[in-house]
Amino acid sequence: MWKTDIFELNSKNKTLQIAELQRIKVNLKSKKIIILVHGEEIYVENMIIPKIRKKSIYELIEEKLRNRFKKLDNIMFSYNINSHNKLELNVDVLCMNWDNFELFKKLSESKVDVKGVIPVQLYALEKYNKKIYKKQCIFLTFFKNIAYIIACYNNKIIFNDVFEVKSKEDVIYCIEEFRLRLNILVPRIEFKHIEILNLPYKGLLEELSQYYNCNDLGELSI
Repeated sequence: MWKTDIFELNSKNKTLQIAELQRIKVNLKSKKIIILVHGEEIYVENMIIPKIRKKSIYELIEEKLRNRFKKLDNIMFSYNINSHNKLELNVDVLCMNWDNFELFKKLSESKVDVKGVIPVQLYALEKYNKKIYKKQCIFLTFFKNIAYIIACYNNKIIFNDVFEVKSKEDVIYCIEEFRLRLNILVPRIEFKHIEILNLPYKGLLEELSQYYNCNDLGELSI
């Protein structure tokens, strides 16, 4: 079984120094890695497309995204088929605007096997998905002073946001802002349960528990 290393990239560091890039290429040469991207929001879009061959689905989604975003140079996306009938596919598309493709190219040229470029919040959600039993919940996780909030319904991401936080009060404010926007998007679905990973502030769980049913998932070390 091969081992996959994890390389973390903070989106605030838009460029890497040449010496640092060279160090990365040397240290990771001939290894399999996953690049975790911090600080990027995920864009979620549902699409109804014709039922076509699997190899053509990616091209069709890419064309639809090109019509929406006009320029796809920095857009990465993946998709999941929710349902289908004889004529159509119901597809959820997850997009991320990532402007470090040059790094991806350099690593590939240096024979570094990049297995994936993944937003850190999706990596965390996938890690803990089997421990989340609620049909509908808010997944809240923290990495490097950034709060990632994801609304999940029937194992699907329906809304998400990213906030920079510096205090317990910041977190509470961001959750309320998130809830307000979520209520506009899906007014008929009530989210009362929060799954929390990497709690950063003492007393936060107790305070949130006054308004929500909260579950502490513990800490994730990357």
